[in-house]
Amino acid sequence: MPPNFLLTKYFYPISKPITLSGYLKVEFDNPRTEKEIEYAKRFLTDQYDSGIVNVLPPHSKEDVVTLELIAKSFREAYSKEDEYVKDFFKGYKRKNLFDYFARMWCVIRFDDEGEVQRIEDAYQEMREKGENGFVMLNDDHPIWKNSESLINYCYLLALLSHTEGNEYFGQNFLIDPDQLKKRILLQHFTPHLLMLGSANIDYQQERVFQDGISWIFSWKLGSQQILKNALLLDKLFENGYADKLLYVGNLLGIVQQTHDEKIKLLMLTSIIELLVTRNPDTSRFNVEDSINKQFQLKASILIYLNNKENDIDELKKRLKIIYQQRSNIAHGNFGELESYKRKLSKKEGEEEYFQDLVSDLYSYVRAIIEEYVKDTKFIEFIKAG
Repeated sequence: MPPNFLLTKYFYPISKPITLSGYLKVEFDNPRTEKEIEYAKRFLTDQYDSGIVNVLPPHSKEDVVTLELIAKSFREAYSKEDEYVKDFFKGYKRKNLFDYFARMWCVIRFDDEGEVQRIEDAYQEMREKGENGFVMLNDDHPIWKNSESLINYCYLLALLSHTEGNEYFGQNFLIDPDQLKKRILLQHFTPHLLMLGSANIDYQQERVFQDGISWIFSWKLGSQQILKNALLLDKLFENGYADKLLYVGNLLGIVQQTHDEKIKLLMLTSIIELLVTRNPDTSRFNVEDSINKQFQLKASILIYLNNKENDIDELKKRLKIIYQQRSNIAHGNFGELESYKRKLSKKEGEEEYFQDLVSDLYSYVRAIIEEYVKDTKFIEFIKAG
C-alpha cells in the first residue's frame, strides 16, 4: 500500500509538520508511524541487500567514511542549536542505524483524501475474513492524482529555489517522481550521503555553504528558499493561477526526464510562449512570425526587468536564436539545426554548446516566473498586448 508522502533528498529531524502549501494541503514532515518508517528504511536497506550497487559501510573499525560517521557528524553539527535534534539522537544505538536515517528523512505529505486509511481498512477486513485480494487504483484516484500535482509543484519550486545558476538542468529535491509506482534502488545515493556529511562538517565549523548543488543536500539551505517561494506561489494559487502554474511544473518534469536536448529546448520554449504570448489575429498576421516577435520582445523585457544587469539587446538576440532552433526542431529542419551546431565556437576558452541554449532557457523561465509572482496582472497585461 503506498503512503501519502514522497521522499525528498533532505535529512533532518522535524519536530512537527511544516506547511509547504496550504492551498495544495502539502507539508514537510518525517515518517512518524512504524509503517512509514519501515517504508523509508527499505529504500536504504534494499541497496545493501541487492549487492549490485556501491554503498557506504554502516560502520567500520577502519578510517573510512561510514553511515555512522555521517550520522554522528549530523548530531554534532546541529544538536547544540536545535534541542529536537539533540533529543532525537539520545539513546543512539548502532543496531538501529538505518532506523535513524529513516526517521530523519524529510518527506512531503499530500492530501490523500482519506484513501490510504480506507485501503488499510479494506485490507484489514480481508485479513479478518481470511481472504486474499488487492485494491486497484485508477489513474484519477486521489493518491495518484494528488501525488502528481505535488510532483509538478516540486518541479516548479525547484526551478525557483535552486542555487546552481547556469549549471541547473532541472534537478528536483524529490528522490524520484515515480517512487510511489515503483521500488527504486538509490544507485546514486552514496555520493549524496557523502555530500550530506560534508555539509555537516561545514556547518559545524561555521564555514559558509557554497552555492551550486548545496541547496539539494542541505536542509538548512534548501528549505529556506523552498518555503519562501512556496508562500509566494500559494498567493497565486489562491487567485486562480494554480492550474496554469502546475501545468508549467508538469512541462518542467517532462524536460527533466528526457535526455533529448531537442525536446528540452522545444518544451522550455513552449513554457515561455504559454506565459507571455497570445494567439495573433490570423486574418492580419502570419501566426508563427507573430509569436516569434512576441516571444523575443516580451520575454526580453521581462527577463531584463528581473535582472537589469542583462543587456536587453543581447537578450533579444539570444531569444531570436532560441526561437529559430525551436522552429527548426518543430518543423523537422534538422539540417538547419546541425548547421547551427557546426557554427558554434570551438575556440579554447570560448567554446559554445547546444545545451547552453537549454541552460539559458531555464534561467529565462525562472526569471519570467519570478516576475509573474511579483506582479501577475502586469504579466497578463504584457501577454495580452
